[in-house]
Amino acid sequence: MAIHDATRCRLGPSAALLALGLALPWAAGCGESAPSCPTLDAADDGAGGDGEAGADADADADTDADADADSEVAAATCGNGALEPGEECDLAELGGATCASLGRTPGTLACGDDCRYDTAGCAVCGDGRCEAGETPLTCAAECAVADVAAGAVHTCAVLADGSVRCWGARDGHQLGGVGDVSRPVRVPGIDDATKVAAGEGHTCVAHEDGTVSCWGRSGFGECRSIAARVWPPAVVTELTGVTALAAGAHHTCAILGDGTASCWGRSDFGNLGNGTHPARSATPQAVTGLSGVTTIAAGAQHTCVAASSGVSCWGRNDVGQVGGNDRNWHDLPERPVTGGLRAFGVGNFHGCACIMMPSWPPSAQGLYCWGNNAYGQLGVAPSPDALSPTHIDMGCPQVLEGGDAFTCSIPAAPGPVLCWGGNSFGQLGDGTQLSRHATAEVLDVADAVQLSAGASHVCARLADGTLRCWGRNVEGQVGGGTSARHLPYPVEPVGL
Repeated sequence: MAIHDATRCRLGPSAALLALGLALPWAAGCGESAPSCPTLDAADDGAGGDGEAGADADADADTDADADADSEVAAATCGNGALEPGEECDLAELGGATCASLGRTPGTLACGDDCRYDTAGCAVCGDGRCEAGETPLTCAAECAVADVAAGAVHTCAVLADGSVRCWGARDGHQLGGVGDVSRPVRVPGIDDATKVAAGEGHTCVAHEDGTVSCWGRSGFGECRSIAARVWPPAVVTELTGVTALAAGAHHTCAILGDGTASCWGRSDFGNLGNGTHPARSATPQAVTGLSGVTTIAAGAQHTCVAASSGVSCWGRNDVGQVGGNDRNWHDLPERPVTGGLRAFGVGNFHGCACIMMPSWPPSAQGLYCWGNNAYGQLGVAPSPDALSPTHIDMGCPQVLEGGDAFTCSIPAAPGPVLCWGGNSFGQLGDGTQLSRHATAEVLDVADAVQLSAGASHVCARLADGTLRCWGRNVEGQVGGGTSARHLPYPVEPVGL
């Protein structure tokens, strides 16, 4: 709303300035000198009389005169091509403002008939960038969520325009050099991301050219450096042709275009999968004996991959999370599942896979899980660790994903997301904090196409390009503040 001279005279220069939120030409520093104001004489307006009634009449007349003056000033100033107090712009006079200076995409800034900025020529859906005011539903070509990764206490998403938004975290570095935030912020300098992976304190992205860059905590080399903190992103120079990423607590792995896999970072549990176990390696190491790898997932200190031949896992195995029927660490891939793989997912200390073998009887097909089961995350009542895959009486889903002590799935037939296991922070998404081994329906989440679980929170990417997250939110990892989120919360990765 423009404030013209007469109104400004009534408010005083400081009040007028505050009302506009602008530095006006006639106000500078601590001293102000307002333009001359019209003098309204009650007698000239036919208002007079003595005493209280006369004063009221004078006040009414003054108000009417002021309103007339407002109208006259507005008509006289807006549209004359000169920038005057109360105007953002006037015709071609923009006061030096540009689309960029207003925080919009570079473009053509114009002035409207009301002498306010017209930014329609700045941010336009279809210009290749997702910007403030645009959403996945209004501008899917740039703003739809293309990939999401939940770290231990932070979350990142790749948008259709290749930009990355992150939120949550303990120290901010995994977000991209900014402080901890509970609402999505853009990671500066990245506009060509295709995939994202989030660990305990680091984040990595794959770029359109097949390279990888990482940032955040890197004491074990998980960001291609042994520096305590890495920002700006460090390029993993040894890798090209990367098609997928996975991040554990302190290690990172990638699938390459030739169907092999490489890992780097912490390796004292055999995390690299190459037969060695140094404390750390900032240089990617090829995992031994893998080919035809299509999918990769990481737990806290172990990793699993899927290929046509089944599932192979390596790394820490103290609760059977590798599935090798023992508790020994495995520095080379172990194959707990062979053939017939439809889906698989890994939690911090467990794993699950859907197996459909034509030669098996129907009763033997379906879901198999292994590892820790303290909270029923394997789909059966809490029990001792399952050191090898155990058949679970549950249908075969199309997507499986595990967190710290819980599992979630997208069913093969259209329906709600299902979760089971630990629920102390509402990570099962059913509005309760009741842990259970039986499946719980996640409320208000339909048409999910991707799941990503952190330690105690989950995010689901929906078919329409939007995002829903739920679970622990102390660090803001669910988005939209830091209050508890026992039910899915719509996260808007744009518009800050």
